[in-house]
Amino acid sequence: MRRCLIPICALCLLAATTVAAGDHPVAVAVTGGPALFAQDDVGDLVWRVNDAAAPRSMDDLDGGEAWGAALGFGLTPALTAGLGYEHFSAESELVGGEAGARFALPAHAVRAFLEYRGAFLPWLEGGAGVGAGLVIADGEQHVDPSLIDVPAGDYEGEGLLLEAYWLGDVLLDENIALTLSLGYRHAEIDNVKIDDARLRNADNSFLALDYSGMLLRVGLRVRL
Repeated sequence: MRRCLIPICALCLLAATTVAAGDHPVAVAVTGGPALFAQDDVGDLVWRVNDAAAPRSMDDLDGGEAWGAALGFGLTPALTAGLGYEHFSAESELVGGEAGARFALPAHAVRAFLEYRGAFLPWLEGGAGVGAGLVIADGEQHVDPSLIDVPAGDYEGEGLLLEAYWLGDVLLDENIALTLSLGYRHAEIDNVKIDDARLRNADNSFLALDYSGMLLRVGLRVRL
């Protein structure tokens, strides 16, 4: 998490300097929305738990929520560069018996992005964006050994994040806009560890936490 704060603080300092100098417009945005995650490897663990615990079952972890914030500054009237942070969340738990299981998959994502916007109507802008950064595991798994034998503890690891998306802004006034972004996110952590030991699947391949999937952000953007 500390590594996420370094670029965020650096961009905040850059934005403050830019605002003071009056060279480029600066905007902040808060976003949120549902998220689809691949999570095939954890999904296999959930399937194995459900098979062992039948008729009890726990939900799949192929979806959750994503909440975040972004800070951008205008390079030109059409181009914006910046830095964004998102918190992913997804959780499933097996309850109702002596043997339980819980998978919690929050993660932190920090990205640099570049966006292009053009005016379609006086109140509507549209364009596209790309981003790249890191996704950092911050979850945990705990499964009763009577169900399946897997390590218990906190996830460790990080992976590459890449995304591409279409965007649209509905201008409420000169400085405030409702925003919508729709696209695809690749965000996979393939070096997942618990207590410094790399996790493996049932077939002895390495376990991955895969947050890849459809990207949907709805938010509010304010130009400072």
